[in-house]
Amino acid sequence: DRSNFSRVVSTFGSLGSGTTNFNVPHQMKLDEKGNLYMTDSNNNRIKIHSQINLAHLKSFGTLGLGATSYHVPTGLSYNDSFLTIANEGNFKLARIDSSTFGFKFNVNTDFNMAAEASLVEDENNIYMAYNKISDQGVYYLDLILESRTKSDYGLINRLRVTPEFRTDFGTYSVVGNIALRGRYIFVCFSDSRASGANYYIQKRLKKDFSLVKEYKTNQII
Repeated sequence: DRSNFSRVVSTFGSLGSGTTNFNVPHQMKLDEKGNLYMTDSNNNRIKIHSQINLAHLKSFGTLGLGATSYHVPTGLSYNDSFLTIANEGNFKLARIDSSTFGFKFNVNTDFNMAAEASLVEDENNIYMAYNKISDQGVYYLDLILESRTKSDYGLINRLRVTPEFRTDFGTYSVVGNIALRGRYIFVCFSDSRASGANYYIQKRLKKDFSLVKEYKTNQII
């Protein structure tokens, strides 16, 4: 029954830096224990709230360049063993223990800006989409899709999703979200340029990111 999808059940939070506040929350995940995990990007921290009443349970992270610090964390994925955080402003992926929330390790990435990374995972791999400043200059953003091993975040595959759209001055692509289903990864993004904007959903194979189907979002899917 989807009749109540538009009904607001509960709201929580306001702009700020306190435990009940947020400043650009980006990605969130749920676990089976009743917790909600999210990146509070402009507060440079990770927050945990109750799924039941949205009450604040825990926050961790501060602004900095150290191993346990964050600079605009964006993407987040969760499993029973660890959290993976896209620490974009520090150009790293961070692993955090799911039980103690203690820092495990960082790996360097190809991030070169703090933007809108989105993470998902399956039983073996981490998948992420993110924006990167193009080799053509700061006015151009590429959309990058990557797969990495869950064991050590070693790179498996990388694809520049949007080279075919880069024709007008000022072209850039902004990732919306990614999702997994079976053998496929779905990528939602906008391709903006001086002449206007287009919005897309792509269906790709997880194993090699080959394109299966593409839709513009103003089409009937």
